[in-house]
Amino acid sequence: MFARCVGEWDGFGALMTDLIDGGDRVVALGRHVGVFKATGRAMNLQGVHVWGLKDGEAGAFQQSIDTLGVAGAT
Repeated sequence: MFARCVGEWDGFGALMTDLIDGGDRVVALGRHVGVFKATGRAMNLQGVHVWGLKDGEAGAFQQSIDTLGVAGAT
């Protein structure tokens, strides 16, 4: 998923600033930034990542982002 974002966005980044330890889940809060190459429009949107851990390794990933904000840049 992130490889596709890097290909479509200049300066794409998932800048996670807060990590919340939930044992077998880690929640990361931050912002998604970048400029969509096809339109030249920028985004700087709040995002949340939820990682599911099993035996100390990432086994699941869920992301939430302002999809209307993404659509406004694309």
